[in-house]
Amino acid sequence: FLKRAARLNSLEPGYWDRLARLYLAKQDLEQAENAYSKALDLQPQNIRFLQSLAASKYLQEKYKKAEPLFKQVLQKEPQNAFVWKCYLDCVQKQNKTELLQKETEQCLQTINSQFASDWGNLASI
Repeated sequence: FLKRAARLNSLEPGYWDRLARLYLAKQDLEQAENAYSKALDLQPQNIRFLQSLAASKYLQEKYKKAEPLFKQVLQKEPQNAFVWKCYLDCVQKQNKTELLQKETEQCLQTINSQFASDWGNLASI
């Protein structure tokens, strides 16, 4: 059924996204990765597809492949704490000590800056 549906909806990124979620629910991470790749091919600017593709690689312990994808997400969403956690974990698992130190400092600076801004906005209410 899924293969037939793929032929009918192969140009619809939302279809591939939904299919990937079904595969994730079944713990079929490789098929989820393939579906997210197809969704991203159809909508390359979709940051959620990119983050989901990175996460599917991360869950499969493909840290070397997930790292640059998480980095791309961070270029568009620098305050995304979940992505920072996954990205830094990928760097650490590859034993990139110097990069880990540098990027951890960048993460803390970015997150602290956002926290200060949010706190300032709350204080003015």
